[in-house]
Amino acid sequence: MAGAAWTVHANDPRVQARWLLDDDQPKEALQRLEAPDVPDDAETTRLRAVVKHALNRHNEEHGLILGLDEEGRKSPEPRLLDGLAEDFGNNEKDLSARRALEALPADTVRSHLESLARGEPSTKQWGALRYLDVTKDTSGLDLVALYSASLESSECSVRTKAAGQLASLGNPAALPALTRAAENPPGGKACSPQTFARIIEELKKKSTP
Repeated sequence: MAGAAWTVHANDPRVQARWLLDDDQPKEALQRLEAPDVPDDAETTRLRAVVKHALNRHNEEHGLILGLDEEGRKSPEPRLLDGLAEDFGNNEKDLSARRALEALPADTVRSHLESLARGEPSTKQWGALRYLDVTKDTSGLDLVALYSASLESSECSVRTKAAGQLASLGNPAALPALTRAAENPPGGKACSPQTFARIIEELKKKSTP
C-alpha cells in the first residue's frame, strides 16, 4: 500500500478499532468507535457488535445486528459469526443469539458455521454444530463424527452434551470415541462417568446382532 493510501487506511477509526480488538483491548476499541469521526453506517454497526461480544455485552451485540436493515446484514465478517456461534454454544436457549443468526444471510451463515463445526473443539465449534443441528440444516454433515470430535473439548459440559447427542443418534460408530473420552478424558478430568458408562452400554447393545 502506497504511503498516502496507508496513512488514510491507518487513520480510519474502524481500522484502529480492529487493531485494538486484535490487541485484546475491546474497551479501547469501543471508545474509538464512539468518537465523532466514525462513519455512521452498517460496517461500523457490525464492528460494534463484534466489540460488544468481546466485552460480554451479548444482548447489545444481538440488538445491533437485529437493528441492521437488509442491506446492512449482507456482509457479516467472520469474526461476527464466530461470536454468534460462541454465544449459541454457551447457551443455545438464548433466543436473541438465534434470532441474530437467522437475521443474517442463510448461505453465508451456513457456510461459515459448517467450517467452524468441522474445526477444532471449542465453544464456537460446539455452537456452530448445535445451531446447524437444531435448525435441521445438517445436509452433508457427519453428525456422529462431529459430535465425536466434540468429545475432545476441554469443556466438561460440552463433552457431556456431545455424549448425550451421540446417544440420541444411537449409532454404535460413536463407541470408540465415547470409550476414549471416558477412559482418557482431555486434561485427565473425567466428566459425568455414570452418564458415559450408561451411553456406552446402550450403544454396545445396539451393536450386538
